[in-house]
Amino acid sequence: MALRNVSLPNGLTQLCLIKGTPRSLDQISRLELVRHDVKYCSSEIFLDEKARVILKAPPIKSFLKNNFMKLVGWTPSDKEVRGNRILKQLGIETSGVLARAIPLNPFNPYRSLLYSQFINDSMPFSEFLKRYPEAPQRQELLDKVASQLSLMFRHGISFRDFYFGNILYSEGQLIWIDTEVQKYRLRKQKPRARFIEKKEFMCDRFLRSGGHIEEWERFWKISLE
Repeated sequence: MALRNVSLPNGLTQLCLIKGTPRSLDQISRLELVRHDVKYCSSEIFLDEKARVILKAPPIKSFLKNNFMKLVGWTPSDKEVRGNRILKQLGIETSGVLARAIPLNPFNPYRSLLYSQFINDSMPFSEFLKRYPEAPQRQELLDKVASQLSLMFRHGISFRDFYFGNILYSEGQLIWIDTEVQKYRLRKQKPRARFIEKKEFMCDRFLRSGGHIEEWERFWKISLE
């Protein structure tokens, strides 16, 4: 943990409390970030492709609430680090987090900064499904996502924003990103029940994210096993 000034390509320099290992702190101090446009992403994204590091900066939404969350350690970056840890305990692959930074100025435009490993030659799983409708591994990958969802439900875990755009495909592997989750310790059946309640909505998301209607019932059945 350290106090450091963080400069971004948009000209903003901010004093931040950075949480990470000494090695990761040294690595992020030498980054050459550029703005990276990502579709349907509410956060600003910056990238150092050579260093294979991506920075996510979610903007302030509510001045009082967001600054309170900084004080209690519950920023978007904190939530994502926690989600990564929970999913990895289940054997689900997630992107590697290098460090997270909390801007100390309450008027800073960002709630937090999250430095993660940038995965080369990857694409959102939704893009893969749309681009390769006849891919031989397509059904196997859909079954794997459904099985991982089922595993989360059995452990009382709800993935906050589940859709195929929050899963990366890279060389046959699936990596979950934007990993804000909620874990129900006493009401473990709740995530599964809520998923069932939203069946029509989830089916629509499945189809808009590259799934085919003839693939839906199999995906639904496996996810609820």
